[in-house]
Amino acid sequence: LYGIGNSPLTFEFPTEDGATRYLIYQDGDSELGKIGSLTHSRGYIDRVTDTFGGLLVHTGCDDAVSYRHPDVTSRTLDLSRTQGCSYTEGGGKVYTNSYLIRSALENGGYRTAFVTAPTLPFTFSEVGKSAAAGSQRAQRVTLPYAQDNTTVLTYNETTGRYTLSKGGSDVSELLNNRTVSYKNVFVLFADATTYERSDLTQTVLDTESGGTGYYISEGSLTRLTWEYVDGKLIFRDNAGQTLTVNRGNSYISFFKASRKANVKFG
Repeated sequence: LYGIGNSPLTFEFPTEDGATRYLIYQDGDSELGKIGSLTHSRGYIDRVTDTFGGLLVHTGCDDAVSYRHPDVTSRTLDLSRTQGCSYTEGGGKVYTNSYLIRSALENGGYRTAFVTAPTLPFTFSEVGKSAAAGSQRAQRVTLPYAQDNTTVLTYNETTGRYTLSKGGSDVSELLNNRTVSYKNVFVLFADATTYERSDLTQTVLDTESGGTGYYISEGSLTRLTWEYVDGKLIFRDNAGQTLTVNRGNSYISFFKASRKANVKFG
């Protein structure tokens, strides 16, 4: 994983057979070095990208089922169609970097300015203040996407952050070998449908109808709801107000609602 440790927002989405994909958000390319490995896009991932007004950088699309909301206007940069703006390593895995992305944007005539300013799903607490603590202890968050694919986030009281691990090992940003950690953790439960065809199956996650979830930070948990309002993703607290969270980077899990009972907090 290159680039995940420099992202203010990291999303994890389930696909079929218990696999997952990451989506990282960056509000500029000044901090981006090597990025990847990259993979295919899907309509339900595009939907989340759209709420931030972002440009989705990917390599091809593997949507076997057409699933795109008519209001989605997200722009995508498919590097599989842009010669010389990505490269392969290690068995064909695809990577890119800031220079190559800029080149692809220039060659493709892409607009790089926002039409409207991007909006976060939450608001940050005042500088020097913490968001209201949750009522439930949550120093360890276990997200079993599948029996052989579990994400664990463990709270470090010294740093005040949650360390990301997969398969029992901490995840490192390979650009600098630093362990990846987050100030905020969100778990959003979403409905999913699995389609079966003669040649494949595909899971489609509903990332637009809204639902329930959790906000975890500083060792405690708060319940939330999530929804789209005027095309923007919004997290709300128990009073129905936009959720206030601690300042820092965030991990956001879209998790199958049917597997909600498998999520554990300790």
